[in-house]
Amino acid sequence: MENITLGQIASWVAMIGGLITGGSLIVRNLKKWLTEALNEKFNAIDYRLDEMKERIEDADMNSTKNFLVQCLADIESEKAMDDSLMQRFWEQYDHYKDNGGNSYIREKVLSLRERGKL
Repeated sequence: MENITLGQIASWVAMIGGLITGGSLIVRNLKKWLTEALNEKFNAIDYRLDEMKERIEDADMNSTKNFLVQCLADIESEKAMDDSLMQRFWEQYDHYKDNGGNSYIREKVLSLRERGKL
């Protein structure tokens, strides 16, 4: 122990500094690589989720339109509708309007209101 020179201490310090620097470079590059790889995968997943959301919204809107059209046809033909069905009709109609539904159903509702059927 007493034969350790300043040169040896400087070499050890340089070696430890090099190991720390090399380790931090490896960790930084590994983080960068993982981030890029995961971002690619997550972007693909986000795209698929957006597609699925659109499909679900389309299916919801089509289902709403089908229900409303059927109810409007029943109302126009003066088929009896109970209170719970009429309440559901208005809920679905509000949903339809809130989601930018086409005007032909709105026009039919206005027409039936004017004629006192709704």
